[in-house]
Amino acid sequence: MEQHAVPQIMTAFISSDGKEWQDEYGEVTPVSGQFIYRGTGNGYQAYRIAEVWLVEEKRGPVTHGLTVFLDPVDVMETRLGQYSPEYYGNGGF
Repeated sequence: MEQHAVPQIMTAFISSDGKEWQDEYGEVTPVSGQFIYRGTGNGYQAYRIAEVWLVEEKRGPVTHGLTVFLDPVDVMETRLGQYSPEYYGNGGF
């Protein structure tokens, strides 16, 4: 079976709760309205993508490339949390 290179999309994430991180090995472009459920070291946090920007300026206040602005959400108020409240209501444990 022939293997093909998988694109790696460098994406910076900036949340309205002050959290920031980068994903150096993303395989898909994030989309506004999409949700992210992310481990934080202190459990998990759900986010909704508010805006996605392709920043071409290299000297600006954000990293050039894809920048995603997020808002934290309560996972229990989403369909994911409602689908399995016994799991997500305990922080994914």
